Amino acid sequence: ELQADHEVVLTALAQDGNAFQFADLNLRGDRKFVLRAVKQNGYALTYAMPELRGDREIVLAAIERTGWIWECGLQISQFGGWALQT
Repeated sequence: ELQADHEVVLTALAQDGNAFQFADLNLRGDRKFVLRAVKQNGYALTYAMPELRGDREIVLAAIERTGWIWECGLQISQFGGWALQT
């Protein structure tokens, strides 16, 4: 199944971060893969499993990649903004 293929999903993410919504749930819940995905396209954070949207390292990687979360306070809280606290 293409939706569970790491390379296919990463290739799709290179084109559009929203493609992550179609990835297999196991990939969207795999911490290592989600970290890799957000490093490629920060918008992938939107479709990661909820418990990973609050992971400090993943959130910071998404911010570093796209910076879009900085611009949207609501989205910071929605995606585990508490994880950014030291």
